[in-house]
Amino acid sequence: MAATSPYKAFRQHHRAVHPEPPNPSTLYPTITDANGSTLCEQQFYRLRTAIIERNDTAALGKYLIAAPWAVKRGHALGMYHDPFIVAARHGSVDTLKMLLDQYSMFIKPIGKTDLDGRCCRVLNTAAHSGHLEVVELLLDHPLLQADIHYNYNGYTPIMVAADASYCKENLEEKESVINFLLDRGAHASDAEYTWDYSLDSVTGESTKKQVPILMALNFAAEWAGADLIRRLIQSGADPHVKLMEDKEVTVRTDVTIISTAGRCANVDALKILLDYAGKVGDVADAVSYRDSWGSMPLHWACQVSMEEDPREMSTTFMEEKVQRIITTIGLLLNCNPETINA
Repeated sequence: MAATSPYKAFRQHHRAVHPEPPNPSTLYPTITDANGSTLCEQQFYRLRTAIIERNDTAALGKYLIAAPWAVKRGHALGMYHDPFIVAARHGSVDTLKMLLDQYSMFIKPIGKTDLDGRCCRVLNTAAHSGHLEVVELLLDHPLLQADIHYNYNGYTPIMVAADASYCKENLEEKESVINFLLDRGAHASDAEYTWDYSLDSVTGESTKKQVPILMALNFAAEWAGADLIRRLIQSGADPHVKLMEDKEVTVRTDVTIISTAGRCANVDALKILLDYAGKVGDVADAVSYRDSWGSMPLHWACQVSMEEDPREMSTTFMEEKVQRIITTIGLLLNCNPETINA
């Protein structure tokens, strides 16, 4: 019995909805499937995306013959469907190599290229998704101007690798990417800053200072283990920094990384952070520090959120999380028992 084609949804030909002027980049190519049927591209280049997501080099080879321009930067569709972004997001290293080769042959860049302004975003996408092989390819490829220190929309590669938002299924892979970036010279201290404005309580004059709002160590404190937290600190990340947390509708300042680890019940990270706090001062003061809302780490440790629906969580998972919360609260109270009534 013949295997079902993963591309059977593309046997219908969908033309552009609105008339468009002749332009090779708006043509929808067709290719022949492995079973001999004709596959037709659709709006938003869904066929190309499906091929790259599957890391299907045979199908991509046919596609690039039919549409050699397919490596050009997209237009009003945005970057989500860009072929290089798709390959980086899904870890499709083989098809990414083909795309880079095709870009070199079709675009013919002089010297190294930033892929028409896409290279930094492609690198950040791979780092955020935890695809080490793709990150390594991008940094080592002779064609590319991949900058390990470039800040794209507030994030350097190490920062976005540490950020587990919308990407919590591959934390071990993200940790490998962070360690690799550190080996390559990434700055553990990377952060994004903003201006914090306040009124002097005595003079009434407005003052401002730069404060971090995004930081690799603070991201990692939400999920990373002791070894990675320790390495980030030893590599230059400041565990004593105070951050601003801007949630669009609410703003909290003077947030400590100890508070972040406590809020996420990350026991391993919290132990390392408390140890470093004790090396530079009184750890009791560190766990008693209040943010702009008047909350201490203990308060946030008592508000650990259940990201999953409790009705869909296994009993074992629930028990493990509750135990982490209990351990977190115990660690904070041991540092300063008086905070129990604060």
